[in-house]
Amino acid sequence: MISTKFSYSVSIKIERAEREIRYYQRRWGLFLSKRKFNGLVREITHDICSTFNKVKGVASTPISDKRFTLDGILTLQECAEDHIVRLFFDANACTEFRDKKTVEIKDFHFVKKTRGGTYSVSGVDGRPAGTYLPIA
Repeated sequence: MISTKFSYSVSIKIERAEREIRYYQRRWGLFLSKRKFNGLVREITHDICSTFNKVKGVASTPISDKRFTLDGILTLQECAEDHIVRLFFDANACTEFRDKKTVEIKDFHFVKKTRGGTYSVSGVDGRPAGTYLPIA
C-alpha cells in the first residue's frame, strides 16, 4: 500500500517540473546571463593564450589586451546555447528510444558517437580548423 503523502509529494515535484518546462519553452532569449558568459569566454581565452604562449615560448600577454565586441560575444553565446539545446534534444530522443524517462550520461556519449566525434576549432594533428576528429 502506497502512502498518500509520498504520492502527493511526487505529484507536486512532477507538476513543478512540468511548469518549469513550459516556462522555458515559452521563454524567448538566452538562458545564461550575459555577464557570466562573458567571464567564461575571457577565462577560456586566457587559458588558451597562456597554453599557446607556453608552447611557443613567448611571454604571456595579459588578458586585458584581448577585446571582444558585444555582437561577437552574443553570437558566440547563441551558438553555444543552440549546441547545448540540440545536444539535450538528441540525448532525450535516445532516452525515449530506450523506453526510459531519465536522461543518463550514456545517452550523451551515444549522441557524441553518432555525431562523428569531437569538433576541432583550432585544428589538431595537422587537420584544418573546423574538422571533426574521430573519437579516441
